[in-house]
Amino acid sequence: MALTLEALVSSPEYLALIRKRNRIIWPLLVLTVAAYVGFILSIAFVPHALGTTIGGGVVSVGILLGLALIFFNFVITFIYVRRANRELEPLIAHVHALAKE
Repeated sequence: MALTLEALVSSPEYLALIRKRNRIIWPLLVLTVAAYVGFILSIAFVPHALGTTIGGGVVSVGILLGLALIFFNFVITFIYVRRANRELEPLIAHVHALAKE
């Protein structure tokens, strides 16, 4: 017999899944938001520094920081996917098995 929704949501396995997910998501979210806010604040308060070219070429500091921000988000996504596959997926499979019992 399958568990009721209330019983499943209050089960220790489900609560462990939620705690683990939150421990993964919140630090990554804070890092991502901090990176974006830092970039936007630098645009707002030091635009002249972002317009400075690197080595007298055509690439500016702002372009380089923008590319670094994009790369940073790829890294954050990679970290999330790796940890979710290793840590969350087994817990999700266990909760699914409980729901089907």
